[in-house]
Amino acid sequence: MQQLSDEQAIAVDNAVRRITDILALDELIVAQVLGFDDDGISEYLSGGVGVDGTDDVMVTRALELIELYTLLETLLSDDESVRRWLNGVNTALGARPLELIATPEGLHKVLAYARATVHR
Repeated sequence: MQQLSDEQAIAVDNAVRRITDILALDELIVAQVLGFDDDGISEYLSGGVGVDGTDDVMVTRALELIELYTLLETLLSDDESVRRWLNGVNTALGARPLELIATPEGLHKVLAYARATVHR
């Protein structure tokens, strides 16, 4: 993955924070999924640091969160429907999507499901 410029990293961070707010996601979980360590989590939660454009893993995970939101918004048309879907039990996924996206592996699983659903 290519590194992001400072401006791009700020834009990605702003998008992730906006999605976190819109979908009422737990900021602590988002920080963990992004890959912040214990010290970085508190700084992220306070707004002191954002997505590090030089950290390939963090950038990839942030872009996956953005893609997931975009796909779900396309499928479901509005934020309230997306929130309900994330909180509902999904038999195909075997859990609530919101619980799954709390880990990088779960995020990949939910993202793959959303991609497959959109591209049917």
